[in-house]
Amino acid sequence: MDAAHEAPAARMTLRDELRAGVELWLVPGLLALLPWRAGMRLARVLARVLPLYGDAARASAAQWRAATGGTDERGFAAEYRYAQLVDHVDLFWSLTRSRRFLLRRLPAAAPACAPGQPVLVVSFHFGQGLLLMHWLAAHGIRARFVSVRLDRAPGSGALRHAYARLRIRAVERLAGAPPIFLGGARREIAATLAAGGAVYGLVDVPVPDAQHAAANATLLGRDVLLPTGLLDAAQSSQAQVLVLTAHAAPSGERIVQAEAMGRAGEATIGALAALLERRLREAPAAWHFWHLWPMFQARSR
Repeated sequence: MDAAHEAPAARMTLRDELRAGVELWLVPGLLALLPWRAGMRLARVLARVLPLYGDAARASAAQWRAATGGTDERGFAAEYRYAQLVDHVDLFWSLTRSRRFLLRRLPAAAPACAPGQPVLVVSFHFGQGLLLMHWLAAHGIRARFVSVRLDRAPGSGALRHAYARLRIRAVERLAGAPPIFLGGARREIAATLAAGGAVYGLVDVPVPDAQHAAANATLLGRDVLLPTGLLDAAQSSQAQVLVLTAHAAPSGERIVQAEAMGRAGEATIGALAALLERRLREAPAAWHFWHLWPMFQARSR
């Protein structure tokens, strides 16, 4: 969904920096200059003919095949590149198009949330979620997005770091609310919800050394470990829980899926894993984290 949640990169070379410039800035920026439908059509063509997001696309196709038994790795890689490319184009569309234009891209009914009550929005690194921040705000939910801190690590790429910073600023502008950065995040999440606000977080993040820990969920028939900090921080708030994703169909249409899961304290990590699995079966190439799949697997419960 966003560069702020990408896996840490190895020490960047000049070639890596040039690749980041092309994949994160040049190609998405040029596509955003085109009319919406033309941009989406060209994105599909480029995803088939250019080796964009090469290492991640190849590793993701291999892990998808291992996890699901799928056979068309080449076709999967093209769809994965398309999902990644549209996700990056969304940033530049959000910077160059009107709020009304952006809302027209998300034809969905208002979220089923009672007004004036706290909301916990839960999502995954799936599809394209940036424009959902504005969609929520348009329906009165100004959600604070939970993000890693954007400190630049030694040896990391300047262009990738600049992209991540620009994206988190776009998130704040679209949401109309400041993000919550990890490091004291639980306290800030609890305080925001206690004050009747909204928080937006992603729960499909690898837990360090998961293979040595007991699993807390099942995904695609494997025992996995998913972080529960977001649910734990919200437990006492009685916030409404909304599971929300959007992804680009092959036609270019945006498919928004919003599902209410009762109140915080009722939602479980196992139930969220089941919803993620349903998303993966409907649009497998839309998941950004296939290449990290082994890092999710844990010891059997």
